[in-house]
Amino acid sequence: MRLSFFGPEFRFYELFAAQSNHLVAAAGLLREAIFRFPLITEPGAKIHELGDLMEDISREIIRELSMTSIRAMDREDVHELNHSFILSSNAVRGIVSRLGLYGLRTVAPSVHEMAEDLVEMVGQIPKILEVVNRGQRIGDLSSAISAVRKEFDHFLLVGLGELYESEPSMSAEVMEIVKWSQIYDRFEEAMDAIHRITIILDSIVLKGI
Repeated sequence: MRLSFFGPEFRFYELFAAQSNHLVAAAGLLREAIFRFPLITEPGAKIHELGDLMEDISREIIRELSMTSIRAMDREDVHELNHSFILSSNAVRGIVSRLGLYGLRTVAPSVHEMAEDLVEMVGQIPKILEVVNRGQRIGDLSSAISAVRKEFDHFLLVGLGELYESEPSMSAEVMEIVKWSQIYDRFEEAMDAIHRITIILDSIVLKGI
């Protein structure tokens, strides 16, 4: 069974595959930025370039959708998938922007681990796209995704716990906590959006059965 809007007569698979490749590259650059912190100018600039490319593709997907006759439920899936890719990209850009602007002193080990989990989760998306393009369930990939998400949530809680268990004695230390809280929020937004992509892709197959 082949999904109608992923068929060869449409460009959606090609466009979403390009989105996933750019997102994989952006996640890898975010990991590089965090491991090179505070020398993040070069990977940060490349992340923003990739974000711009993803916005261009997003507009192309919307244009393609406006000229394509598909079922209403398929149209909604394309919109949601497109939106989730942009949310993911924006969150990754938000992380690297704040790392560059906030004048932070160090990066906690939990941040390194969350970056690794983001890279691992994003790396599943091209695989899932290929499977879904064949009209198959994501199967064992679902277990891998759940394990990565669980690990990410653990490191997020560890990072937040370390922040709020500290006892800042100066306003500068309080501001450091506020800044890191905002970065952790963007990490969670990125993972939520990436996880949402995998859920939408799996549901697309279910709707086609």
